[in-house]
Amino acid sequence: NKKGEVRFGLSAIKGMGDAAAVNIIAEREKNGPYKDIFDFVQRVNLSSVNRKALESLALSGGFDSFGIKREQYFAQNVKGDTFIETILRYGQVYQTEQSSMQNSLFGDMGGIEITTPPVPNCEPWSTMELLKKERELVGIYLSAHPLDDYAVVLNHMCNLKCPQVGREMDKKDLARYEELTFGGIVTAVSSRWTKTNKPFGIVTIEDFEGAGEIALFGEEWTKWQSMLQEEYPVYITAKCQQRFRNNPDAYDLVIKKIEFLSDVKDKSIDKLTIYIDSTLFKDSSITDLQTMLQSNKGQVPLYFNIHDSEHNTNIEMYSSKVTVDVNKRLLNFLDDMDKQSGELHSVRYAIN
Repeated sequence: NKKGEVRFGLSAIKGMGDAAAVNIIAEREKNGPYKDIFDFVQRVNLSSVNRKALESLALSGGFDSFGIKREQYFAQNVKGDTFIETILRYGQVYQTEQSSMQNSLFGDMGGIEITTPPVPNCEPWSTMELLKKERELVGIYLSAHPLDDYAVVLNHMCNLKCPQVGREMDKKDLARYEELTFGGIVTAVSSRWTKTNKPFGIVTIEDFEGAGEIALFGEEWTKWQSMLQEEYPVYITAKCQQRFRNNPDAYDLVIKKIEFLSDVKDKSIDKLTIYIDSTLFKDSSITDLQTMLQSNKGQVPLYFNIHDSEHNTNIEMYSSKVTVDVNKRLLNFLDDMDKQSGELHSVRYAIN
């Protein structure tokens, strides 16, 4: 990252291999950072850094700093070749020409001029698709999390975290809650049959804290199976109920409702109010706030509550031109802005 810290080792990326990683690092240490993807394929040993390694780097985010989107590396030209295949051939031709020039009598008469292939345009991948491919290669969500857009729901509207849900959960204790709410992304589904030939399902659901597991049997599984598919971001309302009247220690987790997180977010957030001390309007961070709000456009009405510390008054204003998407990125920015202001609660927000 920008601090020089290694976020994830190259050789640990699936499909890379030690030889490719060592060659990439050695070349960078010898001749400096890679300027762009074309400079990269001009310089690395393409016998070690082969097509598979290039694909792994693109999908895992290793080429993100070059300004080309990951899906563009897999866009095809009129011949049916992907951009990775095109730049690989370009690099091979460049290195062959460079080697020939160095061995010729006129090797010092100028550089190699080979036209770089155009970067193709293509339909963007969804965040879910992009992060799924990243996780397949890296093993974790590294550049972002597929639930970031729903952080406001998971952090403010759930009384359970996914790791609390499973075989070890204290259902008797949780029965004191009138309603249990939790949410996350479905990461695994196993549909099975009992010994009496009744269907049941084991579903793994994951949030920012980790993974949990729920089991649904018979009619309950039949009822909710369509909502519990892999990669679905869901919000679950449930209750722990006593299984048998004559057994006070036996409880079941009963699903009352399953909704998509996007629907819950849309219907549950009426407005976002940002509270700002008037002294901050002299600070350059207000420009950063404006940029952040404009880059997170959505459907939620935006309000500002300005506190005039000199006269101890508050003025609330409605933004008629900007509506926002209340996501983790925006809320983290507001939290950081508050910390950096140096004053207690100079920047706060409320979600209604």
